[in-house]
Amino acid sequence: MVDRSGVVWACSYEWDLFKIAYKPEAFSKSFLRDTLNLLSANVFSIASGDNKIWAGTSNGLIEIDKQTGDVIAIPELTKYPLLKAGILSMCRTNDKLYLATKRGLLVYDLTSKELQLPEALKQIKPFRINYVMKDKENNIWIGTYDRGVYKYDEINDSLIHIDLRNHFGQAENSNYINSIFQDSFERIWIGTYAGLCLIKKDK
Repeated sequence: MVDRSGVVWACSYEWDLFKIAYKPEAFSKSFLRDTLNLLSANVFSIASGDNKIWAGTSNGLIEIDKQTGDVIAIPELTKYPLLKAGILSMCRTNDKLYLATKRGLLVYDLTSKELQLPEALKQIKPFRINYVMKDKENNIWIGTYDRGVYKYDEINDSLIHIDLRNHFGQAENSNYINSIFQDSFERIWIGTYAGLCLIKKDK
């Protein structure tokens, strides 16, 4: 991930978090395991704010101050075993972090410092969420392990389910989502176990 200042942040399985800056050239590694006294620090996902970086790990959510380098575990979330299953992916809107975990979807309010789940998202039963992405219209795309894709309108609190078996000849593994990406033409690309699916903006 590249933040607004042009710094590259890279997550790594078993090797913590890497920071790469080009002006001036610098390379550093954040030892989350040692800093927070964690048994493991597998970093699965990253999100960026103006002055913060959030890292989704096998132990929950970590917040890093870009200026000072201070690293803290979000204390409000330590009581949720769901997060200790691992935050596989996350994305940020203005005041929220959407967290994809092995046991379901969670929404962390950056203002109130609390976990919330809007009414529409309660329709998604607690199972593995592999990927979340915010598009250019601020819709949240939610890729599941075996139940296809959901498109969430945060402003109107509305949810649409997309069963990708309809596009892959009913192949069961087409609903297993690996990744979601929006290109410069605002098309949505969805990587599945059955292949690649394209959703155009006007669809």
